[in-house]
Amino acid sequence: MKIQRESNFDLLRIISAIAVISIHVSDTYIFAFEGKKIFGSYYTMHFWVSTAYNVLSKFAVPCFLMLSGAFILADKRNMDYKYFYKKSFKNIGVQTIIFSALYFAYSILRAIMAIVLKVGDVEDLWIAVKQLLIGKPFYHMWYLYMLIGIYLLAPFVIRFKDCIGERNFSKVVWIFLLVSCISGWTSTHGINWDIGLSACYLGYFMVGYEIRKKTSLHMCNIKGGVLIILGFLTEVFLAILSYRVAVDPDGGVAWLMNIASVEPLSPLMVVASVLIFAGFSMINIRKDFGKLSSYTFLIYLVHAGICDIFKRVTAAFWGVEHDNRIIIPVYIISVFLLSYILAVIYKRIWDKLDDKFSISNKMLRLIHL
Repeated sequence: MKIQRESNFDLLRIISAIAVISIHVSDTYIFAFEGKKIFGSYYTMHFWVSTAYNVLSKFAVPCFLMLSGAFILADKRNMDYKYFYKKSFKNIGVQTIIFSALYFAYSILRAIMAIVLKVGDVEDLWIAVKQLLIGKPFYHMWYLYMLIGIYLLAPFVIRFKDCIGERNFSKVVWIFLLVSCISGWTSTHGINWDIGLSACYLGYFMVGYEIRKKTSLHMCNIKGGVLIILGFLTEVFLAILSYRVAVDPDGGVAWLMNIASVEPLSPLMVVASVLIFAGFSMINIRKDFGKLSSYTFLIYLVHAGICDIFKRVTAAFWGVEHDNRIIIPVYIISVFLLSYILAVIYKRIWDKLDDKFSISNKMLRLIHL
């Protein structure tokens, strides 16, 4: 049973990684629909395709958070601050620092090239520095900086859970998710390492643990499948609303803007994500996806750079003379496969360097963990 449940969650990790790539690939065409900067012209063809790929993939970040919470909060060893912080820094923190440096360097190089080619100015250099300072050295890295706050809070959550008991914690979790939804949906945050932002996403983190605990007693493929379908149907509804608002913002549908929000903490997206996660937690899958799943974190880190390069190649060679109905799925598959290959290569190189030079341990000693 345990192996099957791990397979369920491993599969969800892989699907969520592909969904993140889908979001960032389709974002290019959504931004090009709204402005000329992407391809040098507006991209208006088949906007419904871009919207569908984008919105139907929005469950990815919430599911990643619920997956983390499902396992971290279930391990009582993680209530030991030093043990958990040390483990988290080695697993997540070190790579966050390395990739922040790599993406910052890439952003600076891009800015310098833009200045040399006379398509940018010195302001682009300041923007790269500013993005690093607010915890967003590249557009996808915000998640890692937000996650730092959640990981800082995790041992306190486990201690709180043990203090009030599982039954009371179950009630607190859902109330907290509701409050998080309202707060995250209506608030703005200037920096991505804002502890307030982390606290909002902590709701997903705790709900992941609660759902995994409850569904372990009620495994059922049919019920799980129904929940997954309901979650995706909720996203389909959101996609229709988002498309309608985007193509006709002044046509009497402006009132749809609030409920059409596809941000991770908007009400309908919370419902869709929780349904999808709960559905996956209830189904049995015999195939082992563990090996591929183990690379999803590195795939997440790598994919954004590949997406950016693909976008620039497309803009340079094809402009808007291509069909997004074909290019988007081709891009998603290509970026995922290339990200996986680079993740495997990077991990092998990193493991050898870390074994030889003890880089992680030296960084731990540097921050006195």
